[in-house]
Amino acid sequence: MDSIESGVSPAEVARRAGHSIAVLFRFYAKAIHRNQQRSNEQIERALDAADEE
Repeated sequence: MDSIESGVSPAEVARRAGHSIAVLFRFYAKAIHRNQQRSNEQIERALDAADEE
């Protein structure tokens, strides 16, 4: 699901798809996991940049 991978809130995606969050997580767990990995990488880069300042 492209909207999840683009960073849209899972709650918003579920609402628009007419699903509960539980259903969304069950069916789109891989996309959500990829999004979490991307978020972790962004946080790491931001922390590293702050350490370099």
